[in-house]
Amino acid sequence: MRSVIALLGLLALLSLAACGNDQTTDQAKSADDVAAQAVAAGTCDPATCAKAAAGACGGEAAHGAEAQTAGADVPAPAGKVYGQGVSSGQTVLVSALLAAPDQYLGHTVRVQGPVVGVCKHRGCWIEVAGDREMQKIQLKVNDGEIVFPPEIMGQKAIVEGVFEGIPLNYEQACAYLEQESSCQGGQFDKSTVPADGITFYRIKGTGAVVLASADS
Repeated sequence: MRSVIALLGLLALLSLAACGNDQTTDQAKSADDVAAQAVAAGTCDPATCAKAAAGACGGEAAHGAEAQTAGADVPAPAGKVYGQGVSSGQTVLVSALLAAPDQYLGHTVRVQGPVVGVCKHRGCWIEVAGDREMQKIQLKVNDGEIVFPPEIMGQKAIVEGVFEGIPLNYEQACAYLEQESSCQGGQFDKSTVPADGITFYRIKGTGAVVLASADS
């Protein structure tokens, strides 16, 4: 019962990172990012989180080999514009964001890479692959302000927004990781979870451009 209560609390928190009325499966999908980014940031044991990071229960895996170049100076790109689009300037690697998140928190960032996940119900988030295997980051927008269609899966995009972190306490992190281990048919070890929990990093999006084929 305590595990169920903890899991329900976690899903309520992660609703900030997914559609407000999305089903539990989509909240769990958004929650996959917690494990993926926790692995990248070294905040949990890779042996425990790796399967979830690759996309537990049917979630999409990141394709890091196709991701962006660090510090690339990007002009205003041509392509399908969503929201405010993106400004010209430098893109940043997902690995750089996750390696030193405190340097970027609260700042506007731009990330480029293939789209490896799209919200199925409201189109209110997408996931962009990182530059390292099993890394990806979520771009979350306010419900209804931008709607990302499923057809953009696999296409390259440049996304822009404010980098932020959502903390999960020990119980929430354990409940999530236990669910993911169960989903994968694995064994969950609470000793791999830091006592102070983990943090789910994402980009609160203002816009995106899905690149035209000639630019991708």
